[in-house]
Amino acid sequence: MTDLWIQIAAGLTVALVSGAVGYIIRQRFFQEIRILPGSYAPEKADYSYLSGTWHLYYLTRMPIDPGPIWIHGIQELKVKKNKVEGITRMADHPSNELRYQVHGEIRQGRMINTDYSLQDETEFASLIYTNLLKSCLIGIWTGFDGFNHSIAAPAILSRAEKSIEELNELLGNSTITLVPASQLSMKMYIQGKLVSAEKRARKPSRQEKVNQ
Repeated sequence: MTDLWIQIAAGLTVALVSGAVGYIIRQRFFQEIRILPGSYAPEKADYSYLSGTWHLYYLTRMPIDPGPIWIHGIQELKVKKNKVEGITRMADHPSNELRYQVHGEIRQGRMINTDYSLQDETEFASLIYTNLLKSCLIGIWTGFDGFNHSIAAPAILSRAEKSIEELNELLGNSTITLVPASQLSMKMYIQGKLVSAEKRARKPSRQEKVNQ
C-alpha cells in the first residue's frame, strides 16, 4: 500500500512539474498559432449619459430640390451599459411623418446604430458616431436618399436644436472626410506598397500568353 501511494505522489509531482515547465517552454520558444482572432475586450464604460432626447440632423437629396438638404428629426435614446435602443420621429420629413426603431451598440467609444422604419420594414439606415463625450455628435449615415439611390452623408446628433448655419459650421470644423464617387482613385495599396495605375501594367495570364 505504501508503494502505491509513493507511485501516485510521484505521478502527480511529475505531472505538475512537466505541466508548468512545458507551459514556460511553449511561451518562451514556440509561437501560438490562432486560426480565429481572439475575442475583443468587453466594453466596460458606462454610456447611460447618452440616454434622453436628441435632435437628429442629416444631409440627403430629395426630389423637391436638386441639391443636398438638411432633414430634422427627434430621437429618444435609452442606453444601458453599451446597448442602445430608441425611437426616431421624423416630423419634418417631406414624405410626411416617419418613425424608426433604433437598435445599436457602443464599442471602443464608437456608437453604431441602425434605424428601421416602422412603416416599411425594408427601409433602414445605419449611423456611426465618434467622440461620444460631447453634447453634439458628428457622424456618417448610410442608406437611400429620396431618389432611392445609395448615399453616405454627414449626420449630427445634438442636445439643442440647431440652425442651418450652425450645422454647416459644425461640419466645417469636423474631421469627417467623405470621398465622392466622382473622385476616382488611380492608386491601390498592394502587398505593402502604394502602386499607381500608370506604373502597374497588367501582366498577361497564362492563357493569354498561349493565345499569343
